[in-house]
Parts: sequence; C-alpha cells; structure tokens
Amino acid sequence: MGNDQSGPSTSNPQQTPGVSSSFSFFNRTQSSRKSTLVVVNKANQLALDPNEDEDLKRIKEISRFFPILKGSLKGMQDSPEIYNKIESKHILRFMQRIQQHLTICCQTVAAHQTSMYSKMVQNDQMLTSLVRKTSQDSKHFDSLASELKKVQEVSNQLDSIQLLFDEITSAIEFVNDILPESEKLPPLKLVVTPSQRYPIIDQENSLSALTNDADSSGLNITPEKYEYHVVDKD
Repeated sequence: MGNDQSGPSTSNPQQTPGVSSSFSFFNRTQSSRKSTLVVVNKANQLALDPNEDEDLKRIKEISRFFPILKGSLKGMQDSPEIYNKIESKHILRFMQRIQQHLTICCQTVAAHQTSMYSKMVQNDQMLTSLVRKTSQDSKHFDSLASELKKVQEVSNQLDSIQLLFDEITSAIEFVNDILPESEKLPPLKLVVTPSQRYPIIDQENSLSALTNDADSSGLNITPEKYEYHVVDKD
C-alpha cells in the first residue's frame, strides 16, 4: 500500500518527465471527503508546467519597473542623467516650509515654557510670603490669647473684691444697728468716682489694632481708679 502511494504512476500519460514536484501546489484536484487519512504528498499528483499556469502568466504580463533613484536598491547605482531630470526647486521649497513650521512651533513652545516658569516662580514667592504671614499672625494671636487670660484673671479678682466689699458693708450695717441711738453712725453709702476712664475705641480701630504688626505689643489702656468715701443722707 505504501509503495503504491510513494511510487511513480506510469498509467498517467499526462505527467511530464523531468519536472520538479515542487510545483505540486498548482494542482487543483480536490481530495476525497470520505477518506480519513491525511496525505502529505500524493504519489499520483500531477506536476504542472509553470509556464502554463494562469496566475504566473498574469504576473509575467506586469511590466518591470524601478524607483526613480535606483541607488536605494541593493546592488544598483543611479544613472548620471537622473539628477538632471529631477527638479530640486519644489523639494527645496517644501523642505523650507517644513523648516519654517518647525521653527515657529519651537519658538512658541519656548515662549510658553518661559511664561510658565515665571508664573511658577511668582506663585512660589507668593506661597512663601503667605506662609510667613500666617506664622506671624499665629504668634500674634497666641500673645493676644495669653493677654485675654490675664484679663480673665483680673476680672475674677475684681469679683472677689466686690464680694468682700459686700460682706464688709453688711457687717458694718449690722454693727451700726446694735449700737445705741446716740452712737450710731450715719448710713454708709459707697460712691464710685472714677478719676480716669477708658478710651473710647470703635470696632474698626479695635480690629486694626489687633491685626496691625506695629501695635503687636498690645493696647496701652490704663485701668480706672476708683475713690470710695462715705456720704451722709442729708
């Protein structure tokens, strides 16, 4: 069986002797669908003449052509007459236009880069100044907060003094009530006479004084001085 497939077939008178079997792919015979065997190379396959193939004939009808500059091909040289036939003015004009376009693009990109760099420097300086200003304001507000704590302490001391005055006044009135009529003292009446008042500061001036760096030492306000004296009813 294997000899029948691999051996040459002498019963076919159309086979041309001396033709290579490499042209067997031109064979258009269809294989049998019923067969389950995979045939690699059929022994009875006909070898066609390449000169009689229709596809090869159509390919040979195409005329042979070369590029304008044959020197771009391997093993070929340009003829001296080809440079006289090529007009270089149009190519030069086209390349000059490309060069001009690229120059304009380069200048535009360089200008944008310069402007972006200057804006980045300005923004950096602005952010640095803002950070410095914020740090100074934070220190200033910390000092104001410490001063406000002192004011709260003074207010607490004044409240305690007021309580002591009330206790002393009630004690004096009690002592005065138990004394005989001839020894009683006139009713005690405390009158507050401020010798110096606080300066009047409106809202805008107070805010400017709090936020001004020149007045960061605080407001120079002298507290009031009170004088107490006893006044008769009459």
